[in-house]
Amino acid sequence: MDVSLLCSGIRTELWASFFESIFRSSASMSVEIICVSPRPLPEALKHDGRIKYKQDLGSPARGVQIAASMATGSRIAILTDDAMMEPGAQDVIWESNRNQDRKTVVLGKYTEGEGTSRGGRKNWKFQLADNYYKVNSSSYTASSYIPNEWSIANSAYVDRDYFIELGGWDCRFESHAIPSTDWAIRAQRDGAKFILVDIKVFHLNWDPNPSNPSAICRAFNENDWPLYRSIYDDPNCVDRIKINFDNWKQSPEIWARRKN
Repeated sequence: MDVSLLCSGIRTELWASFFESIFRSSASMSVEIICVSPRPLPEALKHDGRIKYKQDLGSPARGVQIAASMATGSRIAILTDDAMMEPGAQDVIWESNRNQDRKTVVLGKYTEGEGTSRGGRKNWKFQLADNYYKVNSSSYTASSYIPNEWSIANSAYVDRDYFIELGGWDCRFESHAIPSTDWAIRAQRDGAKFILVDIKVFHLNWDPNPSNPSAICRAFNENDWPLYRSIYDDPNCVDRIKINFDNWKQSPEIWARRKN
């Protein structure tokens, strides 16, 4: 298997169209999708051999870690289920990926939110700029202990064994964005090379505004960002590289923020 795409989410009503966009975007590579969710796999997807499913009631970050343990692809990429893959994008990424060593991470670009208004188009232009993919370009993640050239990993294709070797995601975090950045920092601290490909791979909806009542946004603002700051405002963060991959087993089996 070339690539395993890890999907930890609850929007199961969107999965059929989202997954079809992935398969259409992947003509030159073999792909599997691994779903971890508290909700059942839709009936229409149950007999598709390219899709694996496991039920888990924990946080989205815990779901990603479980999905990684089930993956068989040489590379993995982590998805959110409010996304749509751009036609042919994965084939382009794979050409940049297939001959890289295990410590090379390939990133594609992405957009968030609507792009039909003037403000939306301005946001998309900003999101597609190279600097958007740097850790220190955001006030949420900037740290004096992180070099300016280091990248985030929100749209990264990573060697599966190397992801696990570094411990995968720290499941003290709960949602997607911050544990992904934490992994990217630890990988670059370990000498990993990040390559940004100038192509939009997918589009998603995401709003970290504190007034947003969703469980994901509450997790980001109430837990993930404060935990990240406690780690990366501390000079000892320069020694943070590997963690225990089984750390997900210490995270709650039922994510209390999720109401349904």
